[in-house]
Amino acid sequence: MHRGQISFDFLVILVFTFLIFAQLFEVFALESASDRILEDRVSAVRVGSMVSRVINKVSMLNGTSYLVAIPESLDTGDAYYLNITPSGRRVDVFWSLSVPISVQNRSIGVAILTSNVTAFNISKSAGSGQSTLNITNINGLINISKVS
Repeated sequence: MHRGQISFDFLVILVFTFLIFAQLFEVFALESASDRILEDRVSAVRVGSMVSRVINKVSMLNGTSYLVAIPESLDTGDAYYLNITPSGRRVDVFWSLSVPISVQNRSIGVAILTSNVTAFNISKSAGSGQSTLNITNINGLINISKVS
């Protein structure tokens, strides 16, 4: 075997090893991104469900009022936007990823039992502090206001 042949074979093995390493790195990066998206989704569902449960509870009895605290950001630190839509009878949570995985906005919707609710929206981000919402049933109309 010639000395040049050994160098060429070594170079081919090195290139294939690099390609395999690059593919493994890509798979790892995609898995990390997928985990991050799932974590955001679970956190958004938790926030939306918390508000939805209180609205549903208040809608059952006239004159009731509850306070619900919503976090300043999702568990991952991402900003979110909470929107209560009477016509759609839902609480929507929209968020954008703070890491450069995707520029696409994400959203979830949680159903509420009544359409007799005032439209409400609030934008939250890290550093904005926890907010408290006052959810009140006044003669069958669910009113939502920000306390702090």
